Amino acid sequence: MKARDIVRSEEALGRFNEKAIPAWLLLDGQRFDFERIAPNAQVGEGEFLLDGCLIYRAKA
Repeated sequence: MKARDIVRSEEALGRFNEKAIPAWLLLDGQRFDFERIAPNAQVGEGEFLLDGCLIYRAKA
C-alpha cells in the first residue's frame, strides 16, 4: 500500500472519542470535506476513512 500525504484542517467541527474532527483533509493534494461519523464503516467511491470512524468525501 502506498503511503499517502494527509494534511488535516486546523478547523475542528467538534470532537468524537476525545479526538478533534477536522473540517476537511488534503489527501495527496485533493480536498475531502467531513461528511459523517460511522464507527467500523466501509467507505464508498470518492470517500476516505480517517481514524477508523470519520468519513470524508472528495470535494467536487
